[in-house]
Amino acid sequence: VTGPSDPVVLSHVDSLQANGGGTDLYAALEAGYTVAAVHADPNRIDRVVLMSDGGANIGETENALIAEHASKGDREGIYLVGAMMGTLVFDTMMDDITEAGRGASVFIDTLSEAEKVFNTDFISTMDVAARDVQIRLGLPGSFEVLTFSGEGISADDDNDDPQHLAPNDSMVLYQTLKVCAPEAINAETEIDLTVRWENPHTLERLEKSISLNVQDALIANPSMIYKGRALYTTADRLKAWKWATSKLHADQHLEVASEAVADALARLPSDADLESLQAMILAAQTISETNRVNDQATEQLGMPLPSDGG
Repeated sequence: VTGPSDPVVLSHVDSLQANGGGTDLYAALEAGYTVAAVHADPNRIDRVVLMSDGGANIGETENALIAEHASKGDREGIYLVGAMMGTLVFDTMMDDITEAGRGASVFIDTLSEAEKVFNTDFISTMDVAARDVQIRLGLPGSFEVLTFSGEGISADDDNDDPQHLAPNDSMVLYQTLKVCAPEAINAETEIDLTVRWENPHTLERLEKSISLNVQDALIANPSMIYKGRALYTTADRLKAWKWATSKLHADQHLEVASEAVADALARLPSDADLESLQAMILAAQTISETNRVNDQATEQLGMPLPSDGG
């Protein structure tokens, strides 16, 4: 690619034709990984970018089998980015595929979002800073984990699904712990933290460990506890809002999420992640209000409002 508006790239894009409106994701991934394998370079990051609404209705349509194809690519060092586009998207399938392919899953609904994902955030979208990241938290025996916000948790390192991290990415693990024997814990009780990862180019396995006591852990950066709570609560409540069976319950879920984000923003003003969460909640509230108005119109008039609001 010579630069913006590369004529060769644009000519290929302009020549693309829809194949009868069907979507054969398995064949598309197979073709993409074949091309990527031919041009694979051990000194570079190789990516397959899948742009789709996430639906598959031709060829192999089982999520697990399509995801296994993406997983095979990851094992070969070819990572996947899934860009969901369209007014109706099938996010479950795309999430399964990108999770297996260890890449970003993004939703592009506007030109400005496309500019952000593929231009402003190009490096964090496409690059890999660390492969197979695992975090081991060594707690005294009197601690018990009640809730955990990550991809998975296990007492056996081999049972965890490690994650890849992009440049400038961050991972917030929000846990709720219970102390079964409070008398055995004091300010000097030690906690061990070990992070293991692979260099994405050489696949060299790396490790770093730190130890700190309970008192230092609590005062190190308490604001991050509120940020972790906001991230966890928003994700949890948005899922509950999506499947809420009544408007009252839907509104309650959004209110709980909004309060958690507001608490965190009071301690971390202008935090970009928290502001993004706030925007998501506001968008969900707008959707709820629009649905409420449409339902009222249906009840009063016997017909829904036109989609254009006219």
